[in-house]
This record gives sequence, structure tokens and C-alpha cells, in this order.
Amino acid sequence: MKKVLIVGLGLIGGSILKGLQTQFDTIYGLDRDEQIMKTCYDAGLIKNKSFSLDYLKESDIVFVCLYPEAAIEFIREEQVHFKSGAIVTDVVGLKVAIMDEIRNFIREDVYFIGGHPMAGREGRGFAVSSEEIFRNANYLLVVEENTPYGCVNTLEKIIIKLGCKRIEVMDAKSHDDIIAYTSHMPHILSTVFMSCDRFDNTKYCVAGSFKDMTRVSDINAQLWSELILDNKDPVLNEIKRFKEALDNIEQFIESEDVHKVVEFLEGARIKKVNLGIL
Repeated sequence: MKKVLIVGLGLIGGSILKGLQTQFDTIYGLDRDEQIMKTCYDAGLIKNKSFSLDYLKESDIVFVCLYPEAAIEFIREEQVHFKSGAIVTDVVGLKVAIMDEIRNFIREDVYFIGGHPMAGREGRGFAVSSEEIFRNANYLLVVEENTPYGCVNTLEKIIIKLGCKRIEVMDAKSHDDIIAYTSHMPHILSTVFMSCDRFDNTKYCVAGSFKDMTRVSDINAQLWSELILDNKDPVLNEIKRFKEALDNIEQFIESEDVHKVVEFLEGARIKKVNLGIL
């Protein structure tokens, strides 16, 4: 039975930890917050009581659930402790910058596979973690041309055990291009929407659409700043496309072109239905 180690027991790391509880006999966890370590150990979620890099030497699968720069630095500095043949993966929401750096220093006998769970929830930290965020979620794996198929297959089996319904395997550039649209832009638009300062009586004049639009504006600003800036060019391309679409609907409204407004709204509805996932 393989041994799993999770580095960083925040929202995603804690959720992975909880999601794999019934699947593995041995799961280790590392977090700089001693109270979180104690909570996890006392609850029987991890086998180790204290923070020690020695557990890396025993672990076959390592999930590095840290912010982008911290993830790179952890792998760089601590790879000397990795077990030979270990599969190391991250959960960072961008990949070109991450994989370009890691490729330059990773040990030849350690296999890094980029990971991006398409899952989350409001808030941050272990306190809000839950295995439920992976139920029927999608999970992206980002590989190099020389990534061994067996390693990818092993990680896929573990991800399925989390409850994810679909795994997409892709290259880093393809990942960052599409994630700028499907993940980074929704967070940007939600925070922009909340930055419009229209809050007189807002609290009592909202319904589902406002709540849906603003859900992800309860954002981890430090993390998302790193993600957006490290994916600068694809994000700027998506902002440009959004401005063009917004300009279009603005012009249709200004000219009171009912046909164009209906066509715009109906076109969006049809695309949403045809997407078939929401």
C-alpha cells in the first residue's frame, strides 16, 4: 500500500487529506501551524504527530498544497528528502511558470506532475476544508512529453478516489490559456463587480444572481495575486475579449436594438446549455 504525504493543510490540502482517509492506511501531513498538525493527528487524519521532513523519505505520493512560489521553493529545497521514484504533484492554478522552474532542478528519479483540482469554496484554511468539494469535480493534470504513463495512471487512480468525475491531461500552455478564462476571469470579474461601490441598501435588495456573481469575491487576495500576475498574458487577453463583449452589449442597449439584445442574450444562453456541465 502506497504512502501519501500532504504538504500544506489549508483548504485544498485539508480537503485532499479528508478525501483520502478511507483509501490509504498511511497518510502523513506537514504544516507550519502546529495547532493544525495537532488537530489532524488527534482526529486520526495523519500518522505523524510532529513536523519532520523525514516523512518525505517514506512517501510514494507527495501533494504540495502551497502557494505558487512557496510550492516551487519547497520542492527545490526539500527534494533531497524525496523517496526515489516518488510522484510529486502540486495544486497551483497555473502551470507554465511552475513547470518551467521545476523542470530545471528536479531530480531525475523523482516525477513531477502538475495538478489543478477544479474545486474550492468560500473562505480559507483547514477549518473550511471538506472532502465534499471534490464530489463530481474535474481535475486537471499537466504533464511533460517525457512523463511516464505509469506515474500519470497512478495519480489518476488516486484522484478518482477523491470523488472527481473527470480528469483532463494536458500541457502547461494549454492549461494556462484556458484557465485564464474559466478560473482567473470569474474571480477578477467578481471582485470588479464588488468594487463598483453600489452598496446603499444592497444588503436587502439581492437575490440569487447577485449571490452567484459575488460568491468568489470572498477571495484569498495573496494567492490570487500570484496566480493572476504569473499568468499575466493569457489573463490580459481574456480581459480584452471581455471588454469587447461588454462594448457590444452596451452599444445594443444604447441604440435600443431589441433584436441585437435578444440575440446577444439568447446566444449566451445556448452556449451555456450546450456546455452541458453546469
